[in-house]
Amino acid sequence: VMISRQAGHARYRVENEHGFVMEGTAAPGAAGFNPAELLCSAVGTCLAITVDQMCARQGIDAGAVKVAVSVGKAPDPPSRFGHFMVSIDMDGIDDPDLRDRLIEEAQRHCTVSNTLYKSVAFEMLETGDALEVGPAG
Repeated sequence: VMISRQAGHARYRVENEHGFVMEGTAAPGAAGFNPAELLCSAVGTCLAITVDQMCARQGIDAGAVKVAVSVGKAPDPPSRFGHFMVSIDMDGIDDPDLRDRLIEEAQRHCTVSNTLYKSVAFEMLETGDALEVGPAG
């Protein structure tokens, strides 16, 4: 994913390797996703995809899968998120035990949420050249 600041303040172009573009922003009330929303969307999308894949493998019709995600800031430094709230709704599944099992399985297999559960290394590079956008790996 490549992010580049656009003309003006607090407007950012977010582009993936397939040329899909969306807008990021830090300006309150502006069109576009702020960083917290982007992080929540990564968690929610990964969980929704995981539920869909598990249901497809098991021949289960989950109906409409909806995932809602919100975050809260940690109270102590450094500045970071300290708590995620996730709600998964599968309107095609009436059996509460099956829903619970699918949610537990999704939680175990979701790459994004599992990354957030564990410590992850960051390598920060200073370069005059933009990094190439390539496949996630």
